[in-house]
Amino acid sequence: MKIAFINPEYPSPTGRDHGGIASYTFTTASVLAKAGHEVTLISREGFVVESMPENVRILYFTSKSGNNIAWKILRKFGVKPDWEKGSAFAVAELCRSIYHEHGLDVVEVPEFGGLGSAFVPSDPFAVVVHFHTPLCLVDELNSHHPDVNRKRLYQMESHSVRSAATWRSPSNAMRDQAEKLFGIDKEGIARIRYPFARHDIKIAKRRFAADDRIDFLFAGRLEKRKGAALLVSAIPRLLEIDKRINITIAGETRTGEPQDWRAAIERVLTKDQRMRIWFVGALTRDQLKLLYRQSDIFLMTSIFDNAPNTLLEAMDAGLPILASDAAGVNELVSDGVNGLVFKSGDTDSLVSSARRIVTETGLREKLVEGGFRWLEREHDPDHLSDAAIDLYKKAVILK
Repeated sequence: MKIAFINPEYPSPTGRDHGGIASYTFTTASVLAKAGHEVTLISREGFVVESMPENVRILYFTSKSGNNIAWKILRKFGVKPDWEKGSAFAVAELCRSIYHEHGLDVVEVPEFGGLGSAFVPSDPFAVVVHFHTPLCLVDELNSHHPDVNRKRLYQMESHSVRSAATWRSPSNAMRDQAEKLFGIDKEGIARIRYPFARHDIKIAKRRFAADDRIDFLFAGRLEKRKGAALLVSAIPRLLEIDKRINITIAGETRTGEPQDWRAAIERVLTKDQRMRIWFVGALTRDQLKLLYRQSDIFLMTSIFDNAPNTLLEAMDAGLPILASDAAGVNELVSDGVNGLVFKSGDTDSLVSSARRIVTETGLREKLVEGGFRWLEREHDPDHLSDAAIDLYKKAVILK
C-alpha cells in the first residue's frame, strides 16, 4: 500500500528531543517500509527526523498563513486561527500532490492539533485518525483554562476526527475518551498497540548490590498530567528509603504551566537530598537510551497516559517498572508481572511499592523478565503492522 504519516509535533524548545507522537510515527513508518509498503513521512519544517529506512520518503510542511480579509479581522481582535489552520491546509495540499505524483491510498494523521481538518470528502485517498491525546484532554488534565484560540484548535481536532474514514487507538482508555469527547462509537475505533522493535541490548549486570548508588529514572515532561504533583510529595520520602538512591528527571521542565514543578520539588528537599536529584532536561533519543542503561528503576507517575513509549523503552533496556495505575498505563503494566503498580496520586502507595522494588532482588529480576516477555507478546512489529494494514484496507473500502 501507499501510506503517508503526518507528524504534528513542533521541534522542542531545545531542538534535541521529540515526544510520543513522533516516536510512534517514526517506528510505524519504519516497520511498514521494511515490510515493502511505500511510505511517506511528513513533518513540520525544522523538525529533525531520526534515521529511517532509505525507502521512506521524507517531506516537510510549513503553514500557509491566511491573508484574506476575514483572517486579518480575526487577528486584529486577538484571534489567531491562521497558523494551525494554515498548517492543516499545507498538509492537505501536500498529500494531494503526493497522490498525483506517486499515488496514495491512505493518510494517517493524529487528532492532536487538528492537522487533518483540511481534508475533504472528495480527496482521492482515505484518512485514518490515530488517537494520541486530544488538546482538550491535555488541558483538562493539566487544569489549563483555554482561551478563544485554544478552543478553535479543539474545533479543528473535532472536525478532523469526525471527517475521518476510520480511527485507531493504542489503548482502551483513549477509545473511551474519544467516545466521550467526539461522540463516535468506541467499537468503531480499532485498538492496535504501538509496535516496538526490540533492540536486544546486552544489559550489563545491574549495580544494585553494590554500595555506590541506586538510580531511579523519570522520563517525560514535568507537568501535572505526568504526575508532577505526586513527585513533589513523594521524592523526599523516596530518598529516605535508602541513602544510595538518586533520582534523575529527564525531560522538559519549562512546560508553560503556571506552576514551576522543578522549583516546587527543590523547595521540599533538604540540602543533602538536593545532591541526589538530577534534572538533565530534554535529551536526544540516543542519550535517553544510554540513560536507561545507566539506571536501575523506571518511575512513571502519570494520572492519564494513552500509551507511553518510554515504558516500552525502559522494559527493553531491562529496567524494573514502578508505575501508577492510571488509565492507559494500567494497560501496559500488570502488577507483579512486568512492573509494580501503585495507586495514582497516592504518595504512601508509591513509597510502599518503591521500598519493595529496592529491597527485593528476586522481585526485580522477575519484573525485568516479565517486561521482555510482554514486549515480545504484545508489541511485535510484524503482527501489529499486519493489523494496521488490515485497518487501512478497511478505510479504503469505507472511503
